[in-house]
Amino acid sequence: REVAFAFHIPAATRQPELDKISDELRSRIRNRITLITLSADGVYLDDGVQKQIIPTRRRNIVDVSGAGDTVLSVTAAFLYIGMNPAAVGVLANIAGGQVCEHIGVIPVDKAALIDEFPYWDIPE
Repeated sequence: REVAFAFHIPAATRQPELDKISDELRSRIRNRITLITLSADGVYLDDGVQKQIIPTRRRNIVDVSGAGDTVLSVTAAFLYIGMNPAAVGVLANIAGGQVCEHIGVIPVDKAALIDEFPYWDIPE
């Protein structure tokens, strides 16, 4: 929603629209990686090599409080340690979804994150 607002366009959730937004962001701010949250549709990732939408898993959502902060913090932590950006996108997406299954703002559950991660196909 925020990216669409910044670019004065309707909310973008399709790959071609997101690719254009990512290209424009890169030209304006020279970022290396673009990660855009897409709510129930997952996250969009452009790491300069591959542009993709990483879908969410079906979840029992009860509260979205803290989901964006969770995605941001998990992304920052795993990129900092040098993890592959595609794997980071998957992990951030999982973590953001997991916190939505609880009422209120909760910390990421490391064991739950590790348990769920192996079941995802991680793009190379």
